[in-house]
Formats: sequence, structure tokens, C-alpha cells
Amino acid sequence: NIIKFLNELGPGFTLAGKEYKLVTPTNKEFYIDLLMYHTKIHAYVVIEVKIGEFEPQDLGQLIFYVNAVDELEKTEVEKVFTNGKTAYSLYQKLIYPLTGMNSVYLPSTSPANAAWSMDELITEWRKAITENT
Repeated sequence: NIIKFLNELGPGFTLAGKEYKLVTPTNKEFYIDLLMYHTKIHAYVVIEVKIGEFEPQDLGQLIFYVNAVDELEKTEVEKVFTNGKTAYSLYQKLIYPLTGMNSVYLPSTSPANAAWSMDELITEWRKAITENT
């Protein structure tokens, strides 16, 4: 059923968790019915399933969950990796001036990059990711 539900939502939605556990700084545990992540808009979506009539406290619970996810789960971009020379050059030219965040160059995985075998690409990518995280 979850696959059908995700398909109905449209492209970009992924399931982050069902009965998603949130732990507050005071070690209180709360469970969100469904926590989704939208890959195109880079945002979490909190879904609470309610049986019966909507009550005012339901809104308070939902607001609490949205704020908790924003505070506890949201992360900032720490590194940018680019796939190939063209992506690296374009990033440095167009995006770096806006963010001030350099990109880490990775050899292209394009089939046009026949100079690298798949094993060599995997080795280089692992090395770059390990050294830069």
C-alpha cells in the first residue's frame, strides 16, 4: 500500500519512516505516523493519521511534530560532490559564488568516460568521499 500511496503523491516523495521515532534533548520519545521526505523541494512532510473527528489538540500535536522534525532532523549541506569535469566547472562558476562552498571533484560516471573502469571509479569515489566527510 505504501508504494501506491507514494505513487499517488507524485515524483519526489520518499518514505523516511513509519512510526518514525523522535527523541527530544530531554530523552522523551515521540512517534510520527509517517515521515516523508520530498527530494525535489528538500523538505520533510509530517503525516499523522487520525481516526474520528479533528480535535484542537490534534493541531497542537502536528505543530509540535513539524517543529521537532525541523529542529532535530534537518541538516545543512556540508559538502558538495560533482560528477565529472563539466559539472565541477559549472558548479564553481555558477554556484560557488552564491554559496561560498567549494565542490569536491569526482571522476565522471558517464559511459563516455571510457578512461576509467567501474572498479577504478568506485575506488576513486570511495577515496574522495572518505577524505572529505
